[in-house]
Parts: sequence; C-alpha cells; structure tokens
Amino acid sequence: MYRQCLLLCLLLAVPAALWAEEKKEPEKKEEAPKEAPKKEEKKEAPDLWTKFNSIFKPYGFVQLDAAWSDSRFGLDAELAAFVRSEDETAPRTGTQPVGAPKNESEFTMYTRLARLGFDLDFGKIEELGDAHIGGKVEVDFYALPASDSRSMLRMRHAYLTMKWTNLEVLAGQTTDLISPRLPAINYDMVMWGAGNLGDRRPQARVTGNIKFGNATMTFAVMAGMTGAIDAQNLDSNGVLDGVQSALPTVQTRIGFDYKLWEKGNPLGIGVWTHWAKEEVDNFNLGTRDESHFDSWAIGVDMHFPIWENLLWIHGEAWIGENLDDVRGGIFQGVNANGEEIKSIGGWIEIGFKIFPWWTAHAGFATDDPEARDLPATGKVSTQIGYLKFEWAFGPVYFAFEYSRWETEYKGFGAGRANRFKGYVGYKF
Repeated sequence: MYRQCLLLCLLLAVPAALWAEEKKEPEKKEEAPKEAPKKEEKKEAPDLWTKFNSIFKPYGFVQLDAAWSDSRFGLDAELAAFVRSEDETAPRTGTQPVGAPKNESEFTMYTRLARLGFDLDFGKIEELGDAHIGGKVEVDFYALPASDSRSMLRMRHAYLTMKWTNLEVLAGQTTDLISPRLPAINYDMVMWGAGNLGDRRPQARVTGNIKFGNATMTFAVMAGMTGAIDAQNLDSNGVLDGVQSALPTVQTRIGFDYKLWEKGNPLGIGVWTHWAKEEVDNFNLGTRDESHFDSWAIGVDMHFPIWENLLWIHGEAWIGENLDDVRGGIFQGVNANGEEIKSIGGWIEIGFKIFPWWTAHAGFATDDPEARDLPATGKVSTQIGYLKFEWAFGPVYFAFEYSRWETEYKGFGAGRANRFKGYVGYKF
C-alpha cells in the first residue's frame, strides 16, 4: 500500500514540475520586423477616367412630367404658351389652327426634359495671359418632331469660355444675353410667348465686371445669329431673312449686384437692349413697299432678396417690336402688310422657402401685342396667374404647378384654361 501511494505521488509530481518549469521561462520578446529597403516611388499617370473626370464634369437629371388642362393649348399639351380660342367661329383646322371646342381637356406624360451635360475645365493657357479655358456641352430630348417614346437629342448649350480676372469671352451656343432671369413655372417653355423673352442661339459674347466691396458692376455685349429661333423666311426664297440681312443680332446688358444677406442670391438689377434686322427680296409685301424689318427691345430685370434665402421677389419687364425671334409678341413678328408688331410684357414672382425642403412660388406673367398691328386671327394678349410648390430631398425632387391661362384674340372670343402639372426627378 505504501509503495502504491509513493508511485502515485511521483506520477503527479513530474507533470507539475514540468508545468512550473515552463512558467519560469522568460517570455520571448518579438523582434521588430526589419524594414525592407525603400524603393523609389513611381508616380503613376492618371487613368483615362480620372483624366476625363477632371476635364468633363457630368451633371443632369432624369424627370417624368404629367400635365392636365381643361382646355386646349395652342402649340400642344406639353408646350403651354397660349390657349386656343373657344369661339365657335374660330378656324380649328389648318397648319396653325386658332380655335378648339370649348372645355376640350388634355392629358400628357413625357420624359423629354431629361438632361445630360458636361462642364468643361481645360485649365490655364500661359500664352493667353493665364486665361482659364472652360465651357459647357448640354443636351436634352426635346428635338421635334419625334414620338414620345422615340425622343431625339436636342443641343441646348455648346460653348467655350476664356476667363481672366475681370473679363470673359464666350463663343458658341448658349442663352440670349437679354432677359437673364427665369420664372419658376412652365419648365418646358419657361413662359416664352407668355411674358418671358430670350432663347438660345450661336453667339460671341464679351463680359466685363468691376468689383468694389460687396457690389459688382457687369457690362456685356453679344453678337448672335438672327433667325436662329423663328427661322423666318417671309418671301420663301430659301434664305432666312435674318441671314439675308448680313447683320448679327446685337444685345447688351448692364447689371448691378449687391450682397445684401449672407445666404441667398444678391440683390440684382439689370438694364438690357436687343436689336436685329431682317431682309426679304419681295419689295411689295402686303400694302407696303418694304424689304427690311427691324427687331428691337428694351427691358429691365430684378431680383430682391427680402429676407436671406427665405423670401424674395424677382421679375422682368420689356417693350419692343418684331420679337418672335426672341419669343415675344406671342410669337408674332411681322404682319401680312409688312409692319412690325409691337408688344409689351413681363412677369413678376414671389418665392418662399417655407422649410429647407419645401419652396413655394406665386406669380403673374403677360405678353400684350398691339391689337392694331394684328390680323383678325391674331392673339391680342396672354395673361397667366400661377402657383408652384417644390419638395427637395437630397437629389430627389417633386413639384406641383397650377396656372390659370387666358388668351384674347382680335377677331374671336378668348380661350381660357386651368392647367395642373406635376413632376418627379433625380439630379446628379
């Protein structure tokens, strides 16, 4: 019995001694890894996408629009510009129908306004006095004619700029210099033919500015293509009347801007002029022996921030004649007697930023041609009152518009329409 106990104690003592010996061994310190010999870093050339992304900065949006009106519009259900006469005697057929049945409602949905653009940045050119070279290329899908499921590309902007400290030179197609502000409603036509002037045309433009404190004075002059918008050819000789005049459209603007609040756009006011000439071969147009037609306009634009970026008012007013090439006179320029059609118009709008994500607009617009210059089927005036609400949640946005339209005719009864429009989109 004694021997058995001694053997058991010996068996238990051996592993315990080994365990104690293991515990006594000092912990080995990990040696720091030896640094690998330094290699010369090679600067890799930027890949093609990185290079392109620094020169061509993409932007745009995808948008679905839907519009319903309780009467028929003159161009089509999408391009609201004036309402057809609801007089039973007004002609309803032909290339430019004047009339439509009373309360003939319309509904349309479309995605033509989807837009894609690239801001160009080519850096500075030392040989041009360190001029910064930039520009823009932008298209949408509103080229007509095309079906709504086969929309075609339309060029909106395509221009280059050269910028110095207080001077910019622009060459290419972009918006007119005149009438630089835009109403919030009617995104398709931006109220062309209904109080807002201007469009896009090939042009060369020079802009200079003088800054003093929070104020900036801007001086600009533009020479552009006459007939780029209305493509007028009254004598059907195969040459546009604006091209035949051998003179460009000339526009000027003097602007004053002052930073009134930290947030929002500055207080701004501008005075601008437009002049162009058109020519025809037919010297016996109507009752006049006329071969040249002048187009001119004088106008003002204004933006007044009443309270930072939360409350503001802006608008434009103008007067002129033969303005169909700049979207005035409800698209009426020269009458059948060879007389330029005079017109006066403008728009005014107040905006509220109720919440960071909700903005409201209310406004009024009008285009009022001279009645005595118009034929019996001529449009004497268009007047529009409107409301718009916008919701923006990051890149996603929604909008709803209501507008009340009334177009008066010289020889027929007026046309009146209530138009409701909504859209949803994503900006990138």
